[in-house]
Amino acid sequence: MSTPLGFTNLKIMSELLKKHGGKREGAGRPKKIAKSVNFCAKQEVIDILTLQKNKSEYINNAILEFYKNSSK
Repeated sequence: MSTPLGFTNLKIMSELLKKHGGKREGAGRPKKIAKSVNFCAKQEVIDILTLQKNKSEYINNAILEFYKNSSK
């Protein structure tokens, strides 16, 4: 029996295929260490957020600071 690549020995063919393709270290997009969260904001909060250049950073810092102060 002949294969599409012309190999008659399946063992040789399977060894060759193991060396090609597959996962490579450093390939692809870097993984995020964050998750999107949705919430309903009051108009006052929306007004404050629209003034911010980086809304995610502002919200993260505000929550972390609140948590730090409330756990004392």
